[in-house]
Order: sequence, then C-alpha cells, then structure tokens
Amino acid sequence: MAMLTHAVMVTASVAVTLWLSGKIAWLPAPAPAWALTPSGSMWHTAWNLAGYAWLPAYIALVLGHRRVAQAVGLLAIVPPAVTTAVEQAATDVPLSVTPWALRLTDVVLVLAMAVFHRDAPPVPRRPWLLAIPIGILLVPLPLFAIQATSQAPRLLDWPGLACAMVAAAIAVHLARRAPGQPTRTLPWSLALTLLAATTLALRIVTLPDYIDQAQRTTLVTIAATEVIAVLTMALPLARRAIQALRRLPPIPADAQWPTTPTE
Repeated sequence: MAMLTHAVMVTASVAVTLWLSGKIAWLPAPAPAWALTPSGSMWHTAWNLAGYAWLPAYIALVLGHRRVAQAVGLLAIVPPAVTTAVEQAATDVPLSVTPWALRLTDVVLVLAMAVFHRDAPPVPRRPWLLAIPIGILLVPLPLFAIQATSQAPRLLDWPGLACAMVAAAIAVHLARRAPGQPTRTLPWSLALTLLAATTLALRIVTLPDYIDQAQRTTLVTIAATEVIAVLTMALPLARRAIQALRRLPPIPADAQWPTTPTE
C-alpha cells in the first residue's frame, strides 16, 4: 500500500510536469508562480528523476519480482538522501527533520519487502495494477488542481496528506468490513493499523520544522487536527484487529512449518 502511494504520486507528477512545461496544450496555462525552473545540468536533471523509480519498483513487486523491486527502490532513495545531505551541509538551507524522516520511512519500506519470501502467496495483479489509475484520479490530480487555484490547501504538506489518505482509507475499510467475519478482513486491518502508526510517527517527528514558519500557529493547528483524525480512525480499527487475532483458531502443536532450501 505504501509502494502504491509512491507509484500513484510519481505517476501523477509526470502529468503535472508536462502541464507546467507547456506540453499539454489543451489545458489552461499554469500561473507564473508554478513555472518550472530549468535545471543547471543534465546530471542534476537525471538525479531528480530518480524519484520516478517508485513506479517500476511497484510494478515489479506486484508482478512478483521482489528483488528487482528492492533494487529499483534503492534508486529512488539514495539520490534524494544525497541531495538533502549536500543542501543542508553546503548551502544556507535550514536544517529540517522532514526530508530525513521521509528518507527513513522509505528505507524501512524497502526493507519491509523482505516479507515477500519464496513461500509467500502471489500478489493479486489485476486489482493492484488497476489501483494506480484509480488512485491518480482520486487523490493527486484533484489535490494539485485545488492547490493551483487556492492558497489554503498549500498548507497541507506530505505528512499531512499521508494522514488524510490513511484516515480516509481506514474509514472506507471500517464501513465495508464483513459483518460477523472479522478474521476475513484481518490482513487489511493490520496493514492499515501499521500505516496509521507510521503516518502518526512521521507527522509528530516533523512538527519541529514548523517552529520557524511564519504561519506556525496555523500549521500546528492543522497538524493536531490531522493527528486527531488518524487516531479517531485507527484506535477502533486496532481494537477490532486485536479482537480478530484472538478469534483465530490455535495452531496445532504438530503442524508442519514450511521450510526453504538452504542450498
């Protein structure tokens, strides 16, 4: 699900970049404030394009090529980390927690791909591939359209957007849960609970970046609202997930665990 979020956002950003560069003539011209700044060199351009590696990494993961997905995911992590380190060490860019928190989250995400071991069941390809265009239509493009025409939504940063998406996903999941069959939706409940915990941690650790902002009071208020929204959705979900775990049948003592070859 986290890989899907990255894939959706970078795919949408391709369309946004084409629009800002004037390559989509049938759309209204962007405002001057949204004009793209040309990169200083081809190397800098290629370095910035590394973030688009999340899309092929996600597709490789869905198709079952987990090692390829991990390798390509590293291509999306290393360049931004190096760029952040250089900017904060060699320029006047103020130190901030947000870039490093995002990089750490991405590193954990790549490491988490190890759960797709050899004996793991394959990922259903059709729904997860269809999720990319559906996600683009539901989240990034409408959000960008609102931001391009209004100043207020620009106060929603990436941790805040993550909080909004996770809270919405949990609300949909709670509304569609199978009545009387909590164990059937248990994997989704656990996954969304884990995403909620990660999103809350990301939101909280990035709050110090608001200290020097001119609109810090407004930003902190919005952040507190985001935390409350996620907690409101996540706490009942976690409670139901724990209840479903307790209802699972016990594993027999003589059960044969799957083994993997050692050679």
